[in-house]
Amino acid sequence: MNILFRTYLETNVEDVWALGDATGKHMFKHVANREASIAWHNFAHDRKTPMDYHAVPHAVFSYPQIASVGLTEAEAREEFDILVGRAKYLDVAKGQAMMETDGFAKAIIERESGRILGFHLIGLYAAILIQEVVDVMANEGVLGWVGRGMHIHPALPEVVVNALYNLREPS
Repeated sequence: MNILFRTYLETNVEDVWALGDATGKHMFKHVANREASIAWHNFAHDRKTPMDYHAVPHAVFSYPQIASVGLTEAEAREEFDILVGRAKYLDVAKGQAMMETDGFAKAIIERESGRILGFHLIGLYAAILIQEVVDVMANEGVLGWVGRGMHIHPALPEVVVNALYNLREPS
């Protein structure tokens, strides 16, 4: 029997749902957790919710940490007219105080709409800092949404804002 996977996490076999590694998509525990919630909702309700994979974050807990969500610059260039923003941890007071000389953030933005297509961080707390961008992307927001709320100063989240507002033509 060939089981096909669908957007709502149901398969072509009645009352059989797919999630986690079985989907062949993003093989992260946090994705499987979300898929389990969506599959349960779709099983229990008539109005189905699709699984949305456009803002799946991932992190490598190395030193320095690496965190990313969305498209890379190369992937985005293939389909979109983009702007790229960069900021170093040293560009913010907290990064200077921490003497974080290697950390940086990179934003990939669709030029016309301001939609965040991807965001990448390398440095201390990257896995935590990426969450602000994940939340905006998951709500189909644009780069201005990140700056709407005040950011504590001095604090590392300022590097996220700096990358989003330091947009240039891609090099």
